[in-house]
Amino acid sequence: MDNREKNVEIDEAFRALASNISAVLAVASSVEGTLGPKGLDTMLVDRFGDMLVTNSGVTILERTEISHPAARMLLQVAKAQHEHIGDGTTTATVMASAILKEGLNQISRGVPVSRLLEGIRSACFMALEIMQKECSFFVKGVEDPLLLQVAFVAGRGDEKMARLIQNAALVLGEARLKSTEFRFSDIVVGKEGIEDTLVEGVVLSKRRVSSSMPRFVAPAKILILDDSLLPEEVEEEALRTEAGFKKSLEFRSQFLESLRKIFSLGVNAIFLSGGLDGEAEELAEHSGIMIVRRLTSSELELVRVCSGAKPLKRSALRRDAGWLAEHLGKANEIMEDEGSGMIFLKGGAGKPYATLLIGASTRHVSQEKERKAKDAASAFQAALRFGVVPGGGACELAVARRLEAQRSGFKAMTSYGLDCVLQGLRQPFLQMCINAGFNALEKAEEVLSAQIHKKKDSISIDFETGKLADMAQLGIWDPLEVKMHALRSACETAEAILRINRIIKMHDNGVVHHGEKT
Repeated sequence: MDNREKNVEIDEAFRALASNISAVLAVASSVEGTLGPKGLDTMLVDRFGDMLVTNSGVTILERTEISHPAARMLLQVAKAQHEHIGDGTTTATVMASAILKEGLNQISRGVPVSRLLEGIRSACFMALEIMQKECSFFVKGVEDPLLLQVAFVAGRGDEKMARLIQNAALVLGEARLKSTEFRFSDIVVGKEGIEDTLVEGVVLSKRRVSSSMPRFVAPAKILILDDSLLPEEVEEEALRTEAGFKKSLEFRSQFLESLRKIFSLGVNAIFLSGGLDGEAEELAEHSGIMIVRRLTSSELELVRVCSGAKPLKRSALRRDAGWLAEHLGKANEIMEDEGSGMIFLKGGAGKPYATLLIGASTRHVSQEKERKAKDAASAFQAALRFGVVPGGGACELAVARRLEAQRSGFKAMTSYGLDCVLQGLRQPFLQMCINAGFNALEKAEEVLSAQIHKKKDSISIDFETGKLADMAQLGIWDPLEVKMHALRSACETAEAILRINRIIKMHDNGVVHHGEKT
């Protein structure tokens, strides 16, 4: 290969990289304006004219039409951050775009991609270690005031919501919140036209099958069927025969006998995943039994956890009464609220549970409040598990300052990868300054100087006044886990995109268009 061909190949690789990063930066620009206490909302409008107003980064990215493959990788970063942590999606997106932008600048100056990637990996590892060991603080249980502040910040200054979240945590208990299988944000339920309320129990967005059934049951003895409440069926062809018809009558007789057995046990509330037989519905009405049907698996699980009932299949109803009694659950009361159309199950015999109802006068506002409450709950849980760091961009600037002091430990051109990570760490603070209307670079220098002079990593600025402020004194805290996951995801995504030096289109069946590059 002569020098001319080699230069052409290098130019093609750089154009592919520049195209990818330009697409990423364009997508990141759609969410960066929402970052920080002065961040604004974004209005999303679909082709039917339906609109959504939000400042949730992952919501904006998910609802935006993104066709460029590299830009879709940024969407995956936001989704992963949201699924694993529940908060910090905008921070991760802003960090990734800043790392990529600086990486493109370095490559255009002749820095080899391999050396750049090596530096990014090393700097990311060191930054995470600094953040965890030198900038974080542990919390002392669910009553720790730091957790209330974390929920307040993540909930964008909604004090009532933050207190409701902490009260819900007290009901659920520290062990439940620290479990990796439990998502605190799942307790949040949004509903139009209701007040923000904490319910010590389960709330289901369902109604009882019939208005003739009792609206209120107390105390409640509960049967859960992960099945339909219907008699066994005979195949249609067999039903046309005399034997098949007799079998059908036998099944119905067994079914009615099972119902009488259930009723004799004092069951007055039945929760189903499937349908309901008409005769069974009529008998339930006459016997004062509430039935709720078409529940999802997650809704059945909530009833199970709260009531202590064990979900059964309809075939189990043929078992003896003593066995069935052991599988029933209990609750102090079950009530259908006619106004909201929701079922409330309180005081169950199972594990304590809480539901946080979030509402507003309109559907759009209640949906955004629900997203905000879920972010706050996720942040609360993350902080309880792993601790907190100073907010307002103070932590990231402190980590960047400490990391830069270790530049001498980077070999040759790998230090340019360090510069990329440093830019990623600084960008959240810089963007928050821009959103608040301040000179970002000037404020960053003020903060860094103050952190060194006062020997405090919690120094940042008050985004209301622009003056230096101690985030610890103001009560501005963020979960350590959110920050670490955001940085790690940003670096991994930047590395994946920087490795791409060619884009080749494929046929739908996966066969490459030979020689076609874009």
